Amino acid sequence: MNTAKALSPKIRMAVFAFLFFAVYSIVQNPLAYKNFFNIAPIFSGISDNSGSFTVEEYVNGSWQFVATEKFPGNPYPEYRYTSRSFNLPKPADHIRITNNGDVQSAHLDKVSFGEKYPVSIRDLSNGADLPLRKFKNADYDVVDAHNRSIEFSLDEKVSSVEITGVAENFKGAPYRWPQTGYLDYDIGSNKIYTYDAVPVSSHPYATRYAYFSADRNNLYAKIDWTSDNTLDRDGDWAEIGIATPSGLKTFLIEKNKTEWGKSAYEYTSNVSWQHKTYSFAIPLSAAGVRYDDSIQVQIRYYGTDGGDSGGDSGGDSGGDSGGDSGGDAGGDSGGESGGDSGGEAGGDSGGAADGGGDVGGEDGGVTPSQPTCTFTLIPNSLPAQGGNVAYSWTTTGATSVSIDNGVGAVTLSAEGTIFISESITFTLTAMGPGGEVTFGVGYCCSPSPDMYIFFNSKFSSF
Repeated sequence: MNTAKALSPKIRMAVFAFLFFAVYSIVQNPLAYKNFFNIAPIFSGISDNSGSFTVEEYVNGSWQFVATEKFPGNPYPEYRYTSRSFNLPKPADHIRITNNGDVQSAHLDKVSFGEKYPVSIRDLSNGADLPLRKFKNADYDVVDAHNRSIEFSLDEKVSSVEITGVAENFKGAPYRWPQTGYLDYDIGSNKIYTYDAVPVSSHPYATRYAYFSADRNNLYAKIDWTSDNTLDRDGDWAEIGIATPSGLKTFLIEKNKTEWGKSAYEYTSNVSWQHKTYSFAIPLSAAGVRYDDSIQVQIRYYGTDGGDSGGDSGGDSGGDSGGDSGGDAGGDSGGESGGDSGGEAGGDSGGAADGGGDVGGEDGGVTPSQPTCTFTLIPNSLPAQGGNVAYSWTTTGATSVSIDNGVGAVTLSAEGTIFISESITFTLTAMGPGGEVTFGVGYCCSPSPDMYIFFNSKFSSF
């Protein structure tokens, strides 16, 4: 018997409608069905570029779902991240924000609870405590939240949370600096080069800097890639190419290639957020050049801060590049500006006080940067009888840290809560290979019944 003929017209219409809407749903949102049907290879080139964060609150002894929302990146010149506010169904003092790894990269920039501040912030994926300063402002000073849950604990209940962040797939290609041709450099001089290009990804736009110097043994360069504000150790690299009669000789720094220098994720005076830097120390003999030579150099860079176009790394570290030396790249070519190597560009901007990253030195090595520190006390006022204060400090470039007023030696970074009931000033001293720096912060009594925070000229967190 013909089954199709045996079905009534209504059943055939229902089956047809079901199949139609099933196929339509798959076509409209293939990523939602690729694992179910095991058709990932078919849709491997299809990608919703934005990912999501899920908000939960802890009430009645268990975690309760609040919402899941997308956090796409925004086009320049808008602020590059998305901000969303969530009303909690019930007031709560424990909030959890999770990214489930639905895209390749996810970062939180700001998480606020009105006028309330968390007493602790913990990365549940590894148990690490996170500094409050990273979440205070929408300032591109981000925390990696990819495939992580981060719990915010407060000492009183709140009814809403505002989140600024981004979750997206990687975009862009390696940069070439300059766009075509080379940068001219006289070995032994101190020179600063600048480069401007808007990232294709949602990283912040900022001028990048390259500081060149040399002694009679080595060529030094520090690449301050200010726009790469995320720490992606596995795939990032920077490369300097030197033009020679036999081709472009390249010197590469990446995760497992540190023969020619090292990378860091740090603060510099050029921008207020942590970002990637690369410090090169290349023997002149390895480059086949001599002191006082005039040479031509090219910089290539790749991170999740990607350009419009470019090329692969020029080849093995220290070898000749296999490709063109001057292919196209996104953005404008870098301009030149004279001045001392490692000089500061612009003033300090929130969160850290530090040098612009010196390069070169009389001893033939990369000159260590002066230690930097961020030292905060929250809230910014107390009643006359005092109260609990959340403190935090972080340092870079320091090997030891101490605090006066009977505190003594402390770890390089910490956070916690103390009770303050009278005027007091804490002075933190950070010491490292680049020198010694002090940072002061405290409360003092004023004629009014309140107590106010003050800080010295080297402290700039508030």
